[in-house]
Amino acid sequence: KEGNLVGSLLKEIADAIRDMPPTMKQLAVVQFFTWFALPCMWQFYGLSVAKGVFAAVDEKATPELFKAGTEWGGLMFAFYNVVCFMIAFIIPWLAEKTSRKTVHVICLTLGGLGLISTVFATDRYMLMFGMAGLGIAWASILAMPYVILAGAIKPERMGVYMGVFNLFIVIFIHSYCLLNILLIHFLILLVLIFPYLKQMYHLL
Repeated sequence: KEGNLVGSLLKEIADAIRDMPPTMKQLAVVQFFTWFALPCMWQFYGLSVAKGVFAAVDEKATPELFKAGTEWGGLMFAFYNVVCFMIAFIIPWLAEKTSRKTVHVICLTLGGLGLISTVFATDRYMLMFGMAGLGIAWASILAMPYVILAGAIKPERMGVYMGVFNLFIVIFIHSYCLLNILLIHFLILLVLIFPYLKQMYHLL
């Protein structure tokens, strides 16, 4: 019975993926680029702030600047969550006045511009403008894709499609982690074999 249950579950998931509505396919592409980028931001934002804004070299050479920069990066994450909380109450009203897709596109655009602005920030307080944009995007990311999807699928298949949709997020995040691991191992291998490649080049 357990085997039949698992088999039926896998079959239902496979059928759901095969019969995905066009809206869900479009959202899957958007989710891929969204959730593939987010772990990168979570992992490197504090380091970027420390090096780019606080001019820290590294943790050993400039420990005080490095600590101040990473701590400020953590504070900016708190700030963008506050922005997310406040914007979450406005997004439904905006979606009603315009459309769900329009709101999501605008929010993601503001998030992307906010993240790009980090590169040009020369002062710690300038980072707040960028993180405000990311907070707006985060509020939309957590809600609008599901609202858009709910309006495009049959009620009787709501559960399985929402499950598959969440499964996409897990796959995208793990894809990022796998790519990260492969890249790190490639760089390590490159460092190890570079002296030998250099010797071979001189011999030729």
